[in-house]
Parts: sequence; C-alpha cells; structure tokens
Amino acid sequence: MSDVLKFQLPDMGTLKGLYSGLRAGNGMKAQPKSLQKTCNDFESLFINYMMKQMRQTVPQNGVFSGNSAEKLYTTMLDSEMSKNIAHRGGIGLASMLLRQLEEIGPTDQND
Repeated sequence: MSDVLKFQLPDMGTLKGLYSGLRAGNGMKAQPKSLQKTCNDFESLFINYMMKQMRQTVPQNGVFSGNSAEKLYTTMLDSEMSKNIAHRGGIGLASMLLRQLEEIGPTDQND
C-alpha cells in the first residue's frame, strides 16, 4: 500500500543550485519568492525529519500498536503538520537560511 502512495518532496537540488548560482555569479538570479519557498520547503523537511525521530521514541505497545495503517497515518500527519509549521513561521530556520543566502549575493568567479 505504501508503494502506491507517493509524497511530493521539494527538489533539494534547487537550494544547492541557487547557492552555487549566487556564488558563481553566472547570471542565475534567485527570485525572492522562489528563494523564500525553497527555504520554507527545506525547513518543512527538517521539521518532518525531527518529528519522525521523535515518533521513534514512543514505545510501540498497547494503544499504539504500530501497525501499517497507523504508520501510514502518522507519516502523512507528520508531513502535513511540518508543512503547516514551516509555512506559518516555523522554528526560524527558513528565515535564517534566507538571510544567509541573500547576504551572499552574486560574487566574482575568482572567489
């Protein structure tokens, strides 16, 4: 069943491409909205990973049996919650990352 369900994850190559494009000064310009969305998506992935790790600390007995349906539900729940958290201000990672990337700006290729 989990093979059928596919989650849409942001392209992490986008963040790397924006960074290298800014460093190389090759004309690739980071659009403010695109850069903000990429930073929010990265923060969402980070929060999702953190929630996944926290869920692993919950004992799988009694009420929380850990069957496949419950695992699928909690995976989807964590994914949506992490997106909502990140897009409503999050933990500050996206704003910090955005500030850092905007400070870099286009530079000379000799750097």
